[in-house]
Amino acid sequence: MLLIVEGIDRVGKTTLCKKLEEQLGFIVYKDPRFIDLNKENRDVASKVMADKMLSILYAIETLGMNKNIVLDRFHWTELVYGLVERNYTIKQVEMFKQIDKKAYELNAKLLYVEPIDIERSNKEHEKNLSTHNFFFNRIKRLSSLPIKELNYNEIMSKNAKQLIFSELLERSEENENSIV
Repeated sequence: MLLIVEGIDRVGKTTLCKKLEEQLGFIVYKDPRFIDLNKENRDVASKVMADKMLSILYAIETLGMNKNIVLDRFHWTELVYGLVERNYTIKQVEMFKQIDKKAYELNAKLLYVEPIDIERSNKEHEKNLSTHNFFFNRIKRLSSLPIKELNYNEIMSKNAKQLIFSELLERSEENENSIV
Protein backbone atom coordinates (compact mmCIF):
# COMPACT_ATOMS: atom_id res chain seq x y z
CA MET A 1 0.00 0.00 0.00
CA LEU A 2 1.29 3.44 -0.91
CA LEU A 3 0.09 6.42 1.10
CA ILE A 4 1.02 10.05 0.51
CA VAL A 5 0.54 12.52 3.39
CA GLU A 6 0.10 16.18 2.45
CA GLY A 7 -0.91 19.48 4.03
CA ILE A 8 0.49 22.83 5.10
CA ASP A 9 3.23 23.11 7.72
CA ARG A 10 2.51 22.33 11.37
CA VAL A 11 -0.73 20.33 11.01
CA GLY A 12 0.37 16.80 12.08
CA LYS A 13 1.68 15.13 8.89
CA THR A 14 4.83 13.73 10.48
CA THR A 15 2.88 12.70 13.60
CA LEU A 16 0.53 10.72 11.35
CA CYS A 17 3.44 9.10 9.52
CA LYS A 18 5.09 8.09 12.80
CA LYS A 19 1.83 6.54 13.95
CA LEU A 20 1.58 4.52 10.71
CA GLU A 21 5.19 3.41 11.15
CA GLU A 22 4.90 2.47 14.82
CA GLN A 23 1.46 0.83 14.75
CA LEU A 24 1.35 -0.76 11.29
CA GLY A 25 5.00 -1.07 10.25
CA PHE A 26 4.87 1.34 7.32
CA ILE A 27 8.16 2.44 5.82
CA VAL A 28 8.24 6.24 6.02
CA TYR A 29 10.05 8.24 3.36
CA LYS A 30 10.65 11.90 4.09
CA ASP A 31 13.12 13.72 1.94
CA PRO A 32 14.67 16.34 4.21
CA ARG A 33 14.61 18.92 1.42
CA PHE A 34 14.19 18.06 -2.19
CA ILE A 35 16.06 20.92 -3.86
CA ASP A 36 16.59 24.53 -2.87
CA LEU A 37 15.04 26.04 -5.96
CA ASN A 38 15.60 29.65 -6.84
CA LYS A 39 13.27 31.72 -8.97
CA GLU A 40 15.79 32.34 -11.74
CA ASN A 41 16.23 28.64 -12.52
CA ARG A 42 12.59 27.68 -11.98
CA ASP A 43 12.11 25.73 -15.21
CA VAL A 44 15.25 23.62 -14.90
CA ALA A 45 14.99 23.08 -11.17
CA SER A 46 11.30 22.15 -11.27
CA LYS A 47 12.00 19.65 -14.06
CA VAL A 48 14.75 18.09 -11.94
CA MET A 49 12.33 17.97 -9.03
CA ALA A 50 9.55 16.36 -11.07
CA ASP A 51 11.99 13.80 -12.47
CA LYS A 52 13.19 12.97 -8.97
CA MET A 53 9.63 12.41 -7.75
CA LEU A 54 8.79 10.23 -10.73
CA SER A 55 11.97 8.25 -10.07
CA ILE A 56 10.86 7.67 -6.48
CA LEU A 57 7.51 6.36 -7.72
CA TYR A 58 9.17 4.10 -10.29
CA ALA A 59 11.48 2.75 -7.58
CA ILE A 60 8.49 2.04 -5.36
CA GLU A 61 6.77 0.33 -8.28
CA THR A 62 9.83 -1.80 -9.00
CA LEU A 63 11.06 -2.56 -5.51
CA GLY A 64 8.42 -1.85 -2.96
CA MET A 65 4.90 -2.67 -4.03
CA ASN A 66 4.84 -5.58 -1.60
CA LYS A 67 5.68 -3.11 1.18
CA ASN A 68 3.60 -0.53 2.96
CA ILE A 69 5.13 2.85 2.24
CA VAL A 70 4.11 6.32 3.34
CA LEU A 71 5.53 9.44 1.74
CA ASP A 72 5.67 12.30 4.24
CA ARG A 73 5.02 15.17 1.81
CA PHE A 74 5.43 14.74 -1.89
CA HIS A 75 4.22 16.31 -5.12
CA TRP A 76 1.40 18.44 -3.77
CA THR A 77 3.75 20.13 -1.32
CA GLU A 78 6.30 20.88 -4.01
CA LEU A 79 3.63 22.28 -6.30
CA VAL A 80 1.97 24.44 -3.63
CA TYR A 81 5.21 25.86 -2.27
CA GLY A 82 6.43 26.34 -5.85
CA LEU A 83 3.30 28.28 -6.78
CA VAL A 84 3.45 30.46 -3.68
CA GLU A 85 7.18 30.93 -3.18
CA ARG A 86 8.98 30.17 -6.46
CA ASN A 87 6.65 31.58 -9.12
CA TYR A 88 5.67 28.26 -10.67
CA THR A 89 3.54 28.56 -13.78
CA ILE A 90 1.14 26.33 -15.70
CA LYS A 91 4.22 24.56 -17.13
CA GLN A 92 5.12 23.28 -13.66
CA VAL A 93 1.49 22.42 -12.91
CA GLU A 94 1.46 20.16 -15.98
CA MET A 95 4.66 18.39 -14.85
CA PHE A 96 3.17 17.66 -11.46
CA LYS A 97 -0.03 16.30 -13.03
CA GLN A 98 2.19 13.56 -14.46
CA ILE A 99 3.36 12.69 -10.95
CA ASP A 100 -0.25 12.54 -9.77
CA LYS A 101 -1.06 10.26 -12.70
CA LYS A 102 1.81 7.88 -11.87
CA ALA A 103 0.82 7.80 -8.18
CA TYR A 104 -2.74 6.96 -9.29
CA GLU A 105 -1.41 4.10 -11.44
CA LEU A 106 0.29 2.74 -8.32
CA ASN A 107 -3.05 2.84 -6.50
CA ALA A 108 -1.71 5.44 -4.06
CA LYS A 109 -4.03 6.96 -1.49
CA LEU A 110 -3.64 10.51 -0.27
CA LEU A 111 -4.12 11.50 3.33
CA TYR A 112 -4.66 15.25 3.46
CA VAL A 113 -4.14 16.78 6.90
CA GLU A 114 -6.23 19.92 7.21
CA PRO A 115 -5.38 22.74 9.59
CA ILE A 116 -7.72 23.01 12.57
CA ASP A 117 -6.69 26.60 13.15
CA ILE A 118 -4.82 28.34 10.32
CA GLU A 119 -3.82 31.21 12.61
CA ARG A 120 -2.18 28.78 15.02
CA SER A 121 -0.34 27.11 12.13
CA ASN A 122 0.80 30.55 10.96
CA LYS A 123 2.11 31.41 14.41
CA GLU A 124 3.89 28.07 14.94
CA HIS A 125 5.54 28.32 11.53
CA GLU A 126 6.16 32.06 11.84
CA LYS A 127 4.76 32.49 8.36
CA ASN A 128 1.36 33.21 6.83
CA LEU A 129 0.21 29.92 5.35
CA SER A 130 -3.24 31.05 4.17
CA THR A 131 -2.21 31.20 0.50
CA HIS A 132 -0.55 27.78 0.81
CA ASN A 133 -3.77 26.41 2.31
CA PHE A 134 -5.79 27.96 -0.53
CA PHE A 135 -3.64 26.20 -3.15
CA PHE A 136 -3.74 22.85 -1.31
CA ASN A 137 -7.53 23.06 -1.43
CA ARG A 138 -7.47 23.87 -5.16
CA ILE A 139 -5.12 20.99 -5.95
CA LYS A 140 -7.23 18.65 -3.82
CA ARG A 141 -10.13 19.20 -6.23
CA LEU A 142 -7.97 18.54 -9.30
CA SER A 143 -6.15 15.42 -8.15
CA SER A 144 -7.04 12.00 -9.48
CA LEU A 145 -6.00 10.31 -6.23
CA PRO A 146 -8.50 9.03 -3.67
CA ILE A 147 -8.27 11.43 -0.73
CA LYS A 148 -9.04 11.05 2.95
CA GLU A 149 -9.14 14.31 4.88
CA LEU A 150 -7.93 14.29 8.47
CA ASN A 151 -7.03 16.82 11.13
CA TYR A 152 -4.69 16.79 14.10
CA ASN A 153 -7.43 15.96 16.61
CA GLU A 154 -8.38 12.85 14.61
CA ILE A 155 -4.73 11.83 14.28
CA MET A 156 -4.24 12.05 18.04
CA SER A 157 -7.52 10.36 19.02
CA LYS A 158 -7.55 7.35 16.68
CA ASN A 159 -5.25 4.44 16.06
CA ALA A 160 -3.56 4.03 12.68
CA LYS A 161 -6.06 1.45 11.35
CA GLN A 162 -8.98 3.71 12.20
CA LEU A 163 -7.26 6.57 10.40
CA ILE A 164 -6.59 4.81 7.11
CA PHE A 165 -9.30 2.16 6.80
CA SER A 166 -12.30 4.25 5.97
CA GLU A 167 -14.94 4.32 3.31
CA LEU A 168 -12.31 5.84 1.02
CA LEU A 169 -10.07 2.81 1.13
CA GLU A 170 -12.97 0.40 1.10
CA ARG A 171 -14.31 2.04 -2.07
CA SER A 172 -10.95 1.52 -3.71
CA GLU A 173 -11.22 -2.18 -2.86
CA GLU A 174 -8.60 -2.12 -0.12
CA ASN A 175 -9.18 -3.81 3.21
CA GLU A 176 -7.27 -4.47 6.37
CA ASN A 177 -5.87 -7.70 4.92
CA SER A 178 -3.89 -5.67 2.38
CA ILE A 179 -1.48 -4.61 5.11
CA VAL A 180 1.63 -6.69 4.54
